[in-house]
Amino acid sequence: MLVGNLVYLRSMEMEDMDQVRKWNFDPQIRPSLNTSLPVSRIQQKLWFERLQTDRTKHKLVIVDRTTGRDIGIMSAMKIDHEHKNCEVGWTIGEKEFWGKGHAIDAAFTFLSFLFDQFGLHMVYAYVLSSNARALSFFVNKIGFAETGRYKEARFKDGVYIDNVLLCLRKEDMVKTMNQRGYTLRP
Repeated sequence: MLVGNLVYLRSMEMEDMDQVRKWNFDPQIRPSLNTSLPVSRIQQKLWFERLQTDRTKHKLVIVDRTTGRDIGIMSAMKIDHEHKNCEVGWTIGEKEFWGKGHAIDAAFTFLSFLFDQFGLHMVYAYVLSSNARALSFFVNKIGFAETGRYKEARFKDGVYIDNVLLCLRKEDMVKTMNQRGYTLRP
């Protein structure tokens, strides 16, 4: 378990699958994700079983420390142990926790772990250009920088959308944490 100031991150369990599916296909959340088709319980179970032996992925549940309530998902994907990088992403699925600092705390807690314990040099994320809120969050709150753009790479709801590549090195994250006055729990 990884413990932050507002949240802790725990391993994802099979019992979490219904909640994860609910968040991923919430009408307010789904448009911002790179998923589009509904997933059955069987498909999700098979995905979860494959995840258990996949060294290139880690999925964690974000839990509010005050209430003990599961509020979102934190992911590391395509972990490249040779080149020391991976793709990251997260979702706060419980809307009453939006804008209250939980995503920032979860991100800094998880990213610090990836940099310090996995020895990663860089993490990256893909964000749809139509998701202004997420782009602003990654860049302004966490310290990611836009390093590329896949023009019209996603076809979503009848429209082609750019997929924006954002990257973050540890030193850039630490700089942002210092500017924000954020400190990790000891």
